[in-house]
Amino acid sequence: MKGFLRFTSSWRSLFGKLWVITLIFATCPALTRTVWAADGGFEPLFGATGLDHAVGDKGAWSLHEGVLTGHPGPAPASSTFLLKIERFGNFILKFRVRANDPQFDVLFRATIQPPGQLIGYVAEIGGQHAGTLQFRKPGPMFIKPKESEPGHAAPGFPDAVGIPFVEKAYAETTLVSSDSANVGVSSPSGQWVEYEISGLGDHLLTTVNGKVTAHYRVKDRWPEGMIGFRLPPEMAGSVEIQDLQVKVLGEVTWPEEAPLGNLTEGHSAEGWKASPPDFHRVTDEEWSEETRQLLNEASHDEGYRSLYDGKDLQGWHTAATFWTSEDGTILGEPRNVFLVTDKDYSDFILKGSLRLTPPGGNSGIQIRSAVIPDGMRGDQYDVGIPWWGQIYGESTTRGIMVPVDDRMKRVALVHADGWNDYVIICKGDHLIGVLNGQVTYDFVDYYGEKTGLIGLQIHAGAAMKVYFKDLRLRELP
Repeated sequence: MKGFLRFTSSWRSLFGKLWVITLIFATCPALTRTVWAADGGFEPLFGATGLDHAVGDKGAWSLHEGVLTGHPGPAPASSTFLLKIERFGNFILKFRVRANDPQFDVLFRATIQPPGQLIGYVAEIGGQHAGTLQFRKPGPMFIKPKESEPGHAAPGFPDAVGIPFVEKAYAETTLVSSDSANVGVSSPSGQWVEYEISGLGDHLLTTVNGKVTAHYRVKDRWPEGMIGFRLPPEMAGSVEIQDLQVKVLGEVTWPEEAPLGNLTEGHSAEGWKASPPDFHRVTDEEWSEETRQLLNEASHDEGYRSLYDGKDLQGWHTAATFWTSEDGTILGEPRNVFLVTDKDYSDFILKGSLRLTPPGGNSGIQIRSAVIPDGMRGDQYDVGIPWWGQIYGESTTRGIMVPVDDRMKRVALVHADGWNDYVIICKGDHLIGVLNGQVTYDFVDYYGEKTGLIGLQIHAGAAMKVYFKDLRLRELP
C-alpha cells in the first residue's frame, strides 16, 4: 500500500517523463504498452475472451489484441453503445485513444433505470471539449400512458417492449467544461491521446495528456455503476482505444474537506489515499469458468429441499393477507406486498415455476434482501413484460443491473399463458438467472449484499394473480 501511495503522489511529476518516452516510441506499440504495463495494480478492462461480458450494439465494436475499436458503419441515426457488465465504485481508468471522427463518450458509474434510461457520469473524448465532465440525469421511471391499460401492473409496460435497451437520458448537465486547445488535443484528430478517468469517493476527475481537465465533488453521488462507451449519432468514422486498463480501489479519503461543485481551478487533485478493495476482481476467464461450473451444478436435481409443502405458508411471513395457499400453489393478488422467508440465505440455487394472469401482470423474486416499511430492498429477479428474467435493484438506485439489448428476444422466452420455470443462482459475488432454460443474466456483483431474505412479490396495479409452485432450494458451500 505504501508503494501505491508513493506512486500516486509522484504521478504528476513522473507523467511528463513517461509521456516523452511514449512519444519517442510511438512507432513501436509493443514498447509503448510495456511502459503502461509497468504501472502497478492496473488490469485490462476486457479479458482475452473478448466482449463476452459486455452488452450493447456489439456489432459496432470489436476487440483484437487488446485494442477496442468502435466502427458503427454508415452513419447511424442513433447512438451506439457498449457497456461492460461489471460495476465499479472507486477506480482509475486509463487508456489511449485515436479517432478519425471528432468526439465520443466514456460513461462511468452508469446504470439503467426503467424503462431504459442510461444515467450516470460522462467524460467527453476528443472533439472541441475533450475532458469535459457531464451527468446524465434520471427522469420518470415509467412512460405516462395516453389511455388506461387494463390488465397491466404499471403504466407504460406494453410500450416498453419496443424501447431500445438504452435511450436518451431525461437530461444531460455539464458539470465542468473543458477546451481541447488547453490540453494539446489538436484538430483534425487522428493523434494518440492519453486519458485518465477517476471516481475517487465523491470526487470525479478527468485528465487529458497529463492535465486535469475536470475535478468535481458531487453531492448526491451515484457510488458505483458500469463503465461504457457511446459513439454519437451520424458518426461515420471509427475509434481505436488501446491500453484500456482499470485499477479498482477501496475506500478513498481526501486530505481536507472541499466544497461541492467544480474544483478544477484552485484545488489540488492530489493527496488522496485509498485502501485496497475488500474483494477480488475476477478476470473474464475466471468469470466464464465459474459460470460453467455453477450452471452444471444447477443442472442436477439432488440436494434440494422444498420451501413450500403445497399445503400452507409455514416458513414464510407477510404483513398483509394478499397471499394464500391454494391447490398446491402460492397465490398472490395485487398490492405491492411481499411474502418473505423466515430465514436469511446467502449462497444457494433456487428453482421453481410461476404463472401470471393476465400476462401483463408484474411480479418478482427478491434475493438477499431486507424488509423495509414499504416492501423490500435488494436484488430482484424481475417478472413481467418486458422485464422477465432481468436483475433489478428493488428500492435502490442501482436500477437494471444487467441491461437487455433486445427485449423482444426476452419476451419470446415467456410462456404467456402457462407456467415459467426459473433458476436463480447466488454464489459469493456471482449471480446467474435462468428463464425457461435460457440464461438471462450472468453478473459478478462486488457491491451487493451477500446474504438476506427471499421474497415473492405481487406488484400494485390492476387486477391480476401470480402463482408460484415447486419452490426448492439447495444451499451452496
